[in-house]
Amino acid sequence: MGDSDEVLDIKTADIKAVAPVFHRQSKKLSDALTTLVSTLDGLGKPWGDDKPGK
Repeated sequence: MGDSDEVLDIKTADIKAVAPVFHRQSKKLSDALTTLVSTLDGLGKPWGDDKPGK
């Protein structure tokens, strides 16, 4: 952390400038989660119904 007492130096303009990037990445993450869930749902239960599978 160094010797500085300053923890964050974030300006409102900085936040506004990166907001579109966060929005795009959030959408990509949401799409990836949807793909993962639908893919796993489509597999059924490939781990089996035996004791280790449960």
